[in-house]
Amino acid sequence: MVNEYFTLHTYGGTLEYYLFELANFSALAFFAVFLYKLNYINSNSLLAWLAIFFAPLVANYFLFSPFLFGDQFRYAAEVMLQKSSGSSLNNLTGFQVFDTTAIPLTAKILGVIPLPNYMTVTSLAFANMFFIFVTFLWFKRFFSDENEVMLYFLIPSLILYSSLSLRDSLIIVLAILFIINLIRDRYVFAAVFLSPLFVLKLQMFAFLLLYLIARLFFR
Repeated sequence: MVNEYFTLHTYGGTLEYYLFELANFSALAFFAVFLYKLNYINSNSLLAWLAIFFAPLVANYFLFSPFLFGDQFRYAAEVMLQKSSGSSLNNLTGFQVFDTTAIPLTAKILGVIPLPNYMTVTSLAFANMFFIFVTFLWFKRFFSDENEVMLYFLIPSLILYSSLSLRDSLIIVLAILFIINLIRDRYVFAAVFLSPLFVLKLQMFAFLLLYLIARLFFR
């Protein structure tokens, strides 16, 4: 029970849970295979990403309890409520504290990914995986060796947090896109990727904003 108005059914560890999430895994796997057939990624990247996409299936309920990272249920409940009624848990509970705005914004961003379903506490993890994968596709354009780029995305902590329904990997993606666009002197795009961090991670926003101001001042 999330509150008196909205009930979250997690299907935790049941057959339905794995059927829902296997559908999400299959969607990402199909996308990766499609790009491989177009020769946009090589065979090493394909195999690595298929393994990474499978990670959410063995994270929650298998390697450890999802209650170890209890905020996952808040993100899952938020995206389910947004998709079912268009409203937010903040509106139902009456809380308007600044910190709570990060959850609705995260749910809105991750919820735009066209996954087959958002039915369990793990579903948003596959949306995180999609963002990480798209970042890889964009990032590898700046390197001649795709296998070298793939190594950067095999960092265990990155895979772990991308396998959970949290906002951490989204923050990492936005920070990476901000820094690369800033290095390339594309300040408008850098500002676009920086702005969501004001809500998602204020400390990260402040640090990167100082970097942006220093680069504009000393360029």
